[in-house]
Amino acid sequence: MASVELKFIVDFMAGRLAKWLRMLGFDTLYFKEDNNARLCQKSLEEDRIILTRKRSLANKGRVYLLKSDLTFEQLKEVVSKFKLKPKPFTRCGLCNTKLTEVNKEDAKGKVPLFVYQNQSSFVHCNRCNKYYWQGTHYDAIDKRIKGLFSNPPHSKNT
Repeated sequence: MASVELKFIVDFMAGRLAKWLRMLGFDTLYFKEDNNARLCQKSLEEDRIILTRKRSLANKGRVYLLKSDLTFEQLKEVVSKFKLKPKPFTRCGLCNTKLTEVNKEDAKGKVPLFVYQNQSSFVHCNRCNKYYWQGTHYDAIDKRIKGLFSNPPHSKNT
């Protein structure tokens, strides 16, 4: 039996969490409105688990009430609670679309020349047309992700 990939919807109170869940490869929508009814409706329509700090949503269906107000502590909570296996850098951090690998030639003229000359692999978001590569930002994010689960509680929240 195939495992079902969990999908999340994060309310406006935890937008940074949505970004980091996406970077870890989890299907995560960011719901910017302060409208509990529409949030719950969207959750039901798309079979998504609501992640929130709003206590008023605690008994409204598939809701996980985040304990911490720190982004990285929230991330640890969610990964632990749902026993998630990260697949970093497989989703667009901006729009949540799965990234696709592209040939280097496909990135020519679409990324800075220096990047094109010094990188060998690229991924692309077909929705927002953004290209990603393993530059210095990648290394910093990867280091943060790897260290994320060994940091003591209440570490600096960035």
